[in-house]
Amino acid sequence: MIGLKNFLPCLVVCMLIGYLGTRVPMLLAQTAHQLFTPDGQPIPQKGDFGQKDSPPKGPEAKPLVDDPDQVVPLDPQKKVFLARDRKNVLFLGEVCLREGALEFFVCAKNSKEYESIISTEARPSIIHAGLLATGIEPGKPVRFAPEFEAASGPKVKITVRWQDAEGKRHEIDAKDWVQEVNTPDCLQTEWVFSGSLFQKLENEKMRYLADVTGEIIGVSNFPSVVMDLPIQSSSGNSELLFRANTEKIPPLETPVTVILTPELPPKKQAL
Repeated sequence: MIGLKNFLPCLVVCMLIGYLGTRVPMLLAQTAHQLFTPDGQPIPQKGDFGQKDSPPKGPEAKPLVDDPDQVVPLDPQKKVFLARDRKNVLFLGEVCLREGALEFFVCAKNSKEYESIISTEARPSIIHAGLLATGIEPGKPVRFAPEFEAASGPKVKITVRWQDAEGKRHEIDAKDWVQEVNTPDCLQTEWVFSGSLFQKLENEKMRYLADVTGEIIGVSNFPSVVMDLPIQSSSGNSELLFRANTEKIPPLETPVTVILTPELPPKKQAL
């Protein structure tokens, strides 16, 4: 029996399997069965980052959208949403860093906040599943051997939306929060949906690596991230290319809605 809390995630799983056939059941089976109990509670797993360590919070956060009825939650905790027209994936987060060198733009809560601008309780594999639902497919994560090969995949525009202390809504291209280390210029390259690797466990089961590392959107190259930059960007501390653009980032702990808008192939834009 599928509980009400699990109905929408299961509906998305069925839709994606119907749309993409046998290419995604491993990821989606994990999302549906490994992450939640039948009553919609998260299953604690060793090595996972996320909300299991989070303190109780106040009223349920909601995405900053003009019409809440036009988005559908993809997880029981209502951290990841899919637009009903399937053009956008949205997830909730908060500002966790305003200055300093960066390796990530978004990380899971309780993971890499010291080198990421935004942290989120959203599960990386569910963000991945949401992007699949828009009609795109992941490319390939970065490779370092036998020679460097940059991450590839469909381009995804990232927008960040938040409200200030007076309740005024703001929206910015995520690239404007990321600045080159030695210049005043902001990031010029769009992120791509490379998709994370899978980790093989001792019991022979597979697990989505970003769910283990907490690494979601990178500015340095990591094969574990859901989205990466399609350029060479070192993770060595002395070679980091990007830093937080402090003056454009709102105060720490400001709640944000991150909006992912994939660039669809021409044939799918015409549908």
